[in-house]
Amino acid sequence: MAEGLINVNGDSVQTLEILFLTTVITLLPSMLVMMTSFSRIIISLSFLRTALGTQQNPPNMVLIGIALFLTLFIMNPVLTQIQQEAYEPYTRQEITQEEALDRAQVPLKNFMLRNTESSALTLFCDLAGVDEPATDEAAMELARKRQAQLAKPPGSLGRLEDFSIQLAGITGQVHNQVEKKHLLVFAADNGVVAEGVSSSPQSVTLMQTINLTKAKTGAATLAKHFGCGITVCDVGVNANIREPAVLNRKIAYGTRNMAKEPAMTREQALQAILTGVHLALDTDAQVMGVGEMGIGNTTTSSAILAVLLGVDVEKVTGRGGGITDESFRKKKEVIRQAIALHKPKAEDVVDVLAKVGGFDVAAMCGAFLGGAASHRPMVIDGFISAVAALCACRLCPNVQGYLIPSHASFEIGYKLAMEAMDLQPMLLLGMRLGEGSGCPIAFQVLEAACAIINHMATFDQAGIDDSYLDEIRQGDKFTVEAKV
Repeated sequence: MAEGLINVNGDSVQTLEILFLTTVITLLPSMLVMMTSFSRIIISLSFLRTALGTQQNPPNMVLIGIALFLTLFIMNPVLTQIQQEAYEPYTRQEITQEEALDRAQVPLKNFMLRNTESSALTLFCDLAGVDEPATDEAAMELARKRQAQLAKPPGSLGRLEDFSIQLAGITGQVHNQVEKKHLLVFAADNGVVAEGVSSSPQSVTLMQTINLTKAKTGAATLAKHFGCGITVCDVGVNANIREPAVLNRKIAYGTRNMAKEPAMTREQALQAILTGVHLALDTDAQVMGVGEMGIGNTTTSSAILAVLLGVDVEKVTGRGGGITDESFRKKKEVIRQAIALHKPKAEDVVDVLAKVGGFDVAAMCGAFLGGAASHRPMVIDGFISAVAALCACRLCPNVQGYLIPSHASFEIGYKLAMEAMDLQPMLLLGMRLGEGSGCPIAFQVLEAACAIINHMATFDQAGIDDSYLDEIRQGDKFTVEAKV
């Protein structure tokens, strides 16, 4: 067991007991669920007799003893983490008792989550292995026929027609509505900011995470204006957030510095992905957008993209929120250093996320998976959102059919991410804010696409004989080739 939890003076022991017991009481409902998992260990052990060819069941007390030993063995890293992140800073008077309690709950919550996530993990694995077509081809063909019947020259409403057809494939219905619109924003800090890769201090993550819930940021202002719901989810902000409107799904207090060690464990990467999956599945909306908040996340996203595409860091790394020439040089150097140090495997997305990614990007990846699993269109915001979407496509290629890019990001790597997914943004606005700011605008375009296919008159309804279009409908009769 962790030494510091035993070899301390009497006062410290009493304080720690209060700290630990308060935390355990707070998490008692989850612990009851966890005990069910322990019972499964006992049941599983009873089946060893069959595998080993023994004739008798081991005594129940022996099984219970083995299960308890395994439990204590598994819990040891959790207790050690509580000691290092909560108890020791508290005894050094670096944090208050309330902050210590908050910190102690994080590893315990994560332990509970890891032991009760079997159904979500099964969903995640199922998504990654889907073989059937992602979208409903029959519904898409009906939508194409509907568009051909509308009183207009063929294809004259351009991508509005394309979006209506895509929505039909996603939902299986020709006539769709996108009245319930929702923006999911995942917030997390990145340890790599210690390398000087960003001009903004890390504290901005905390402040903007809270401001997102108060309609004070760019994305939140647009969401409010257009009547979109918004959920701000803390998956790794390096602070305790007291704002009730922020959904607490904190995995850790920021990632580690990927320039020196892996950003997170593989287990944490999976947990972040599953957090996004759950949130998307639980969100009541007809269309969702995916955004982020986290200083330093263009650095992690560039690193992920460089690995997934197998291209030089120079081709995918931009200046993010704006940095000096020296910081830009340092940013690219740090990304190269991290990739060379950890050697993430391009064919293993979870490995890439764990070694050079961020909690926000991993959770966003999960949100795209969850949205696709529930047959709803998922709108990509800018560069970071696009990288998360690419991660989802690499895990489950059929996710691509559910993705709708909003605006073309100013970041240099965005175009390569779009090409890798064979997607095109709908808006050219020179935007580079992030947060999900492009999504509320894109929702309005999708509403326009639905309005056309749902309410525009057909030739018959308009009293027009469309036979004059027969020849025009044969091939492209609209494009003019430019003459040199």
